[in-house]
Amino acid sequence: MRSDPRRPTWWWYAWPILAGVFALLLFHVIGHQFFDAYALDLGSTRGPTPRYKRFLSLWGLFGTLAAAFTGIGVARALTYSAASQRLRAWWHASSDAAWIACGACAGFLIPLALRIVLLHGAPLTDDESAYQFMAELLSHGRLWTDSPPLKLFFDRIFMINDGHFYSQYFVGWPFLMVPGVWLGATGAMNAVYSALTVPPLFFVARRLAGRSCAKAGVLLYLTTPMLMVGAATELAHTSCVAALAWMTWALLRSHDADAPWWVHSAVAACFCVAFFIRPTSASGIGLPLLVWWAFGLRHQRAPLATTLLAFLFPIFLLSALFLSVNRLQNGSFLISSYQRFHTYMAENGYRFSGFEHWDKRDLEIVHLDPLSVVSNAAIALFRLNFDLFGWPCSFLFALLAGVRRLAGLFWACLGSFFFVHCFVFDSGIDSFGPVHYFETAWPILLLSILGLRNACEAPELALSRNAGSEEPGRLRPAAVAVGLLVGLVMATIVGYVPVRWRALAQMARAINTPGDAAQQAELHHAVIFAPRPFIDPCGSWPNEHFVDWRPNNDPNLRNDILWVNHISIEQDRRLMHYFPDYRPFVMRWARPCTVQFLPLDGLVPGSVPDGFIGGSGEGLPEE
Repeated sequence: MRSDPRRPTWWWYAWPILAGVFALLLFHVIGHQFFDAYALDLGSTRGPTPRYKRFLSLWGLFGTLAAAFTGIGVARALTYSAASQRLRAWWHASSDAAWIACGACAGFLIPLALRIVLLHGAPLTDDESAYQFMAELLSHGRLWTDSPPLKLFFDRIFMINDGHFYSQYFVGWPFLMVPGVWLGATGAMNAVYSALTVPPLFFVARRLAGRSCAKAGVLLYLTTPMLMVGAATELAHTSCVAALAWMTWALLRSHDADAPWWVHSAVAACFCVAFFIRPTSASGIGLPLLVWWAFGLRHQRAPLATTLLAFLFPIFLLSALFLSVNRLQNGSFLISSYQRFHTYMAENGYRFSGFEHWDKRDLEIVHLDPLSVVSNAAIALFRLNFDLFGWPCSFLFALLAGVRRLAGLFWACLGSFFFVHCFVFDSGIDSFGPVHYFETAWPILLLSILGLRNACEAPELALSRNAGSEEPGRLRPAAVAVGLLVGLVMATIVGYVPVRWRALAQMARAINTPGDAAQQAELHHAVIFAPRPFIDPCGSWPNEHFVDWRPNNDPNLRNDILWVNHISIEQDRRLMHYFPDYRPFVMRWARPCTVQFLPLDGLVPGSVPDGFIGGSGEGLPEE
């Protein structure tokens, strides 16, 4: 029996996918042959560094080719293969509840696996230790603890130590970490909030683009490198995105004719939670959403007074709580801990502050020069373009969303975020993305889902073929859109992700070196006087990490190992009067990239260099 001449052969499906694989192979071969396997010199908070730009330029070319060819092959298979019919039937038949449950489980397990396997629990920034310290304070019902004796040994960036000892950061994220403190798993809390982002994402996407695009949106979320790595850290951004996601769902639900009163409270409460976590991020994305909520009041059937009361109650309650925390911590309702940290640095002579020369220009946090504003925003967009989804163009589907109705709302959220952050001096660390713009992932993700829907509904795409060709000549637009999405995701997983995550693993190994060395030396019940920088940069070359300071201790100073600042042999010995039951060691870096722990009792003044204090350089006052 002769086969149907109109049925495409397996080669018609396979050759574009093989071409995509070949493009990725070329990408990696070039990297190994000429560029040290794309050894990235990450460590910039502004523009990409030379090695990273070289990597991006090659990824822009070969990643695009790989995604395009793979997308063609997948689109052909989705349009004509027999298996695609079974796949579509399963896709449409699978229940929403199953997708949400499985997506939430994956949203928890992927960041947790990254934290354990890739980062080995290492912090990627000094901020994480400050957040954890504040969470430990809140777990005991305190907003501060008393400054330790000889407080200069405990001074550290991002910490206020003026008689009260606490973090500069807002208490929203540390409060959400408290269950992790009680369970001894603070590092897993971001994974929890990553999982809790999946349900509102699905609900919002289903309203915007239907069930099929909502399912695709969940998969897109789970394959977004910046979001997944961010959720593997102890930074505040993931929980802020979760709060904004629930706010968006409550907002859309509040516009329904049958919306219950509590939905309006949920809109306000979620915004306030996000504000407690990251005020500027919540304001940038949340303010357009609040304006949209206000416009929706015109169509409410419930009494206006009831709706307003439901909305304003959490606003007043959480605003009063926010101001009270400022008052209790910093002595004024209107002074945040961020502001207090800057005044404390001046009071402390900028010692152990991170601002070594304390030039006033270096301490400015507001930069409104028009050229700086535009250039900083542009470089943030450039970095987001690659770091967010890992695609050669992360905005591709977002640009297809258009500007009508809710798409316009999410574009407004994105624009508002950039406007609110026009004063930001830099885009943030580049370990896994521009963290100062991390929350823009939420509106970009929703716009991408809208763009996917629009692409699926586009007119049928005709492929020009020679007359009389036995091969099919048309592809369904939905198949093209889905094929391109699959091509981009697969190319990213095979091409972009291994390079970026290899650099992260290298950073993590370097950051963990002092702690691993103390564990290998079997040090227990010890005080370790640590130098600055805390991490020797040779361990992560050519990448530079963002951990320069020793970790914070437990607020009650009950750690098995207490990490403190090394000042000098004579002054280090003064601290040991307060910890007579602990063994003292001075940490020192030796070449090549090894850590030594020298018993303090066996050292004489001058046998090891004095520690770097910075600022005024003044050590402890004379006894």
